[in-house]
Amino acid sequence: MSNYMLAVKLVSEKENKFVLIGKVVPQSENKYYFYNNCNGELASEFLHFYRYNELEKFSMYECLLFEITSGSGTCYKQSTLIPSSLNDFSVVLGGEEVKGKVEQIEDYFQFTPL
Repeated sequence: MSNYMLAVKLVSEKENKFVLIGKVVPQSENKYYFYNNCNGELASEFLHFYRYNELEKFSMYECLLFEITSGSGTCYKQSTLIPSSLNDFSVVLGGEEVKGKVEQIEDYFQFTPL
């Protein structure tokens, strides 16, 4: 699992753009923790959800779990991000699982189903 990365599509993102979160460190089956990996866009979205009491949106993320060298991965269509602070959060992968290819385009990642 050490060669795997996680990228997240912001709930507010309408295009096929995923932002890189970081290297996967599994804690249990389908649950991962990330420390100091919350980029500005994701932190801003977290704050917005808290401020406007839109807590259900924390369970509306699409997440990519992909292998670094091959670019093959799985998109989980309804994952939950659970913030513990502005920089630390856990991810519970869930929803429909779609296999595909991941490629980096500039500063984001794009997913193409097989």
